[in-house]
Amino acid sequence: MNRKFVFALTVCLLGALLLAGCTKNTVKPRPSPTVTPRATPIVTPAPVVTPIPSVEPISPSAVPSGSDLAKAKRVESEIEKLSEVNGTAALIHGDKAVIAVRFDGAYKGEMTDRIEQMVMAKVKQIDDSLAEIVVSDNTGIFEDVRAVSGRLEAGEKVANFGADFDQLLAKIKPAS
Repeated sequence: MNRKFVFALTVCLLGALLLAGCTKNTVKPRPSPTVTPRATPIVTPAPVVTPIPSVEPISPSAVPSGSDLAKAKRVESEIEKLSEVNGTAALIHGDKAVIAVRFDGAYKGEMTDRIEQMVMAKVKQIDDSLAEIVVSDNTGIFEDVRAVSGRLEAGEKVANFGADFDQLLAKIKPAS
């Protein structure tokens, strides 16, 4: 009798579980939040047109072309690959180039002349259309060239670029 009782109890429990598992799920879904429209719509203001101030035209020769700036950057990056050079600043205007270099103070006399000749040869190799190339290791000229180059890179239209360039060229030429 014990076996029949356990068997009957097991069948009843399985039947109850079967019936409970097959019943319909009566869980109600949660209501979704509703969005209420704003009482006043968001309006973006119309763009304001600001007048461009009148500017005196700059002569084309006063500002270097984009290709001159690109050439100068390329010259700087190539010259800095030379092991003797610690820093380079370059300006190119038309067919003229002003190159200022920094190198170790241990280089003196004929060695500095040799480094300047190496720099000139490298610049000529990069752009053989340059008719005049001047190189200086003077710290003051290096800073001047770097300052003008930085202003041009920043997009500043330097109205007297041609005069600045010629002045730098004149500073270096007498020493050459």
